[in-house]
Amino acid sequence: MGMGPRVGVTWLLCAAAGAACGTSSDPEAPSGPPLSVDVAALNLQGVGDVVWDIEVDNGRSPTREVVWQRRIASTSYGDGAGSASYVGACDADPAVANNLVKVWVVGVYSGPVSSLGSFASGATNGAAGPSVPFENPTAAGPLTAEVTCEADRDNAVRFDVALMRPAQQGFFDIAVSFNDVFCSAKFDCCVDDGADGCLRDNLLLFDASGARAPTMVLGFACTAAADGEGETTLFLDPIELDCTAPTDFGAGFDADFEIDPSGTAGNQCTAGEVGDDACAAVTAPHGDDADLYLYQVALFRGLEQLTNGAGSAQKVYWNVALGVRREDGGVGIEDCWLRTRGTADTATSGTLDNGVIRAGSVYPYVRWQLPLGACTEEALAFGADDAMVRPAYSSIDGPATAFAFAYGPSFGPGGFCATPCGNGTCVGGACVCDAGYADVGAGCVNVDECAADPSTCGADQGIGTCQDTDGSFACTCADGYYGDGTQSCVACDPVANCATVTCSAPGDSVCSACDPGFVLNVGVCDACAGDDFPGTALDPHWSVAQGSMTSAVSSSVLTITDAAYASTPSATNQSWIYDLNLDRGNQIAWAHPIGTGDFSLTFDQSWSSTLAELTYAGVALTNASDYIEILAGFSDGSSVGHGSPQAKAREGDYGGSSAGAASGSGVFEITRTGGTLTVVYNGATLINAPNSADIANVAIFAVPHRSGSSYYPFGSWSIDALALCY
Repeated sequence: MGMGPRVGVTWLLCAAAGAACGTSSDPEAPSGPPLSVDVAALNLQGVGDVVWDIEVDNGRSPTREVVWQRRIASTSYGDGAGSASYVGACDADPAVANNLVKVWVVGVYSGPVSSLGSFASGATNGAAGPSVPFENPTAAGPLTAEVTCEADRDNAVRFDVALMRPAQQGFFDIAVSFNDVFCSAKFDCCVDDGADGCLRDNLLLFDASGARAPTMVLGFACTAAADGEGETTLFLDPIELDCTAPTDFGAGFDADFEIDPSGTAGNQCTAGEVGDDACAAVTAPHGDDADLYLYQVALFRGLEQLTNGAGSAQKVYWNVALGVRREDGGVGIEDCWLRTRGTADTATSGTLDNGVIRAGSVYPYVRWQLPLGACTEEALAFGADDAMVRPAYSSIDGPATAFAFAYGPSFGPGGFCATPCGNGTCVGGACVCDAGYADVGAGCVNVDECAADPSTCGADQGIGTCQDTDGSFACTCADGYYGDGTQSCVACDPVANCATVTCSAPGDSVCSACDPGFVLNVGVCDACAGDDFPGTALDPHWSVAQGSMTSAVSSSVLTITDAAYASTPSATNQSWIYDLNLDRGNQIAWAHPIGTGDFSLTFDQSWSSTLAELTYAGVALTNASDYIEILAGFSDGSSVGHGSPQAKAREGDYGGSSAGAASGSGVFEITRTGGTLTVVYNGATLINAPNSADIANVAIFAVPHRSGSSYYPFGSWSIDALALCY
């Protein structure tokens, strides 16, 4: 690759009426205030002509207007080797004086063009001659510069351009005009089999066993000086590896490892000890283990004096060898993508200052972008956008292009900052730190965002806590808040009637506990149903489901004082509830389609049952056929002892009871959560068992006892403050 010296394109804009800042022999030169265009010589060996397209637009808004367009050749308006001068005009009308100058390189030729063609914004359009291959920096668009065209004043516009063209002599073989910079570059992943595949690995570096092992090599060499007239300096970025699912070499590339190419020449690591900070040349920004992919890194640099019939030149080379681990049933170097950049300059050029290409300059560099599982012997390639090693240009109007390290006869190897930046990049002698780091004079160190700003994560409001991490921080948000990914804990979207909400992003709020009077049902807080038995009659939502009973409502209490002797299929000539699969007793029911979901039911009960009275009453949860699935209440089935609070469930025939007494009162709590039924009486658990009953009603049941011809009177049972949530 040949990198020519700067092409100084000087536009002298003259807007004084009748004034001239230069003349052109062209009788068709644009009229108006004259503008002198001076294109300095390319001075490339073998170049006999260069064709340019030039356009000047005024500053009219919203659409600029073309002042003039012209195609010129250096043979007609210069020295025939690249230089050219041309006088045009600019528009000095104060309303549109912000002129835009555009330049395209149409072609480079070894001799005078036989046909100039006509202006076509850089397209060939009739230009013909013995062309010289080169990498065109205006292929994607013109070089542009804005200038204010002022009357009675000369205005200069300058473009600094260096052109790249291929050297045909092969890698590191120099036979070119030594007024230019010529570079070669490559990346060898293996020995090519001649069919875009690998014949075998390069076995160069020694692994931990002492054997030569697979090695990949980045090679870079340039020359830019003849007979001691100048020095060549190479510039190189860190070599980056992304080994965790990269998708492209831009935003989709996040380096897992960075290799510093500026260390002392030779092996950089103890063989086999590259990761876990064991090798100073390799850093892992995210803490990944480099030993899975590399066993060694080696650097080779030097100066060579070359001579041939054209003269002598000093070559500078900078090679990086990577001892790589191939996949063997797991991860390996084939998973990685590699990228870096390099360029060269001369001591007399001054295009790069502290590794930064001067603003406004179009300057070439080499770009390495390789998926290491698909590369072989990759040489520097021109004109192929998908080439793994190819030329690129800095932008004339984009951000500065900066390189981290340099090496040459009078420099380095090393960086441009007095202290290594660490978590940042050295740009022009100063550290530009990564997000989360700051330069405090000793490189880029971690910023404690939590200490710097007490409001981070909402810590000052008590809605979150902040934990500092290396290069960042982490928010732990209180219930009801989530981290927004910046510096705050943000309230979750509300859930109606929910007391405790959690979420991780907008729109995904989950309720884990409801406000009083509501019950959680598949993430939704459903309102509770209740009856505190006001007035003097039952609410109409109660209806007779089975048999009959005698009851009265007074002072917010429902009292049952008698009930019909109930049919008892499980026992002939009996009146009782023995078997929940068969016996239903007397019931009044309130329809509630709970189904198999979660619910909670509480009620207060009291009773009176003497030895002469046999009483069974309580609250039941029944299915659509009025069969009792779960009951809780009072059972007194013996004339020689007192009854007691009792609970039963048909599923599994679970049951439990409390201590007996002739009279008493207490509170039942019946809940089913996640398929587990729990029945608690006055704090004591009577049932805790699996349950999936399909519930359709809440019922109040009552039944007196009959055994054959023996009939027993019913005592009394009362209920108040029933509450159901589901």
